[in-house]
Amino acid sequence: MVLRSALGGSPPPTPEAAMRTLVIGLGRIGRLVARRLLESHASLHWVGAVEICPDPKIHGYLINFDSTYGPMTPPLGITSTGFETSGGQTIPLFSDVKAAIAAVQPDLILECSGDPVVANTLVDLTDTAAYKVVFSSQT
Repeated sequence: MVLRSALGGSPPPTPEAAMRTLVIGLGRIGRLVARRLLESHASLHWVGAVEICPDPKIHGYLINFDSTYGPMTPPLGITSTGFETSGGQTIPLFSDVKAAIAAVQPDLILECSGDPVVANTLVDLTDTAAYKVVFSSQT
């Protein structure tokens, strides 16, 4: 659907119709994924993030000021419990995968932490889940 919209096919879906996307891990890969979700993917709606150290100030700063890609425009706002987009959407930051899944009920999980424990947890949960998981890992 993203490809079709980029090539001038059907119009992008509304946020209500977009896939609710949870990002696990806000390291280098997770931050870049988060930026792309905010900047251009109307078919993917970022609804939450999971990080072992859930400090919105640290992760918000690193998302907003990337050393390779430069500053994010418009910048991501920082709240006491997560982030806020320029459109007023709140994106909560969690420290527990299961709690995040229960709270935001994602359609898609992007696992960017590379943590084998998290990966095993997601594999165990996907047997009965209504969401898809994409794993990002080093080879």
